[in-house]
Amino acid sequence: MAMKANDLYTAQVNQHNFKKEKNILKLRSGEQGIIVDTPADPLLASMGFRTGKVVSIVAKEIFNGPLVCSIDGRKVAICKNVAEKITVII
Repeated sequence: MAMKANDLYTAQVNQHNFKKEKNILKLRSGEQGIIVDTPADPLLASMGFRTGKVVSIVAKEIFNGPLVCSIDGRKVAICKNVAEKITVII
């Protein structure tokens, strides 16, 4: 029997003992977390930013530039205004 998305998400959280919740912008380069909340934006969802996905920070560009993330094996750049609205647990 296949696991439902919520069951898989709960299993991932329990397996890793994630505890702290913060927005993705607060993560340092190399850190990763599991997405728990994201704006209801179809563009973000198509880039892989969905609840339960593991995301890691590749780089933070200077001078208020974009945040480069790795999600589903792809590198994606998002602006800092959007990154502030994505919540992860670490």
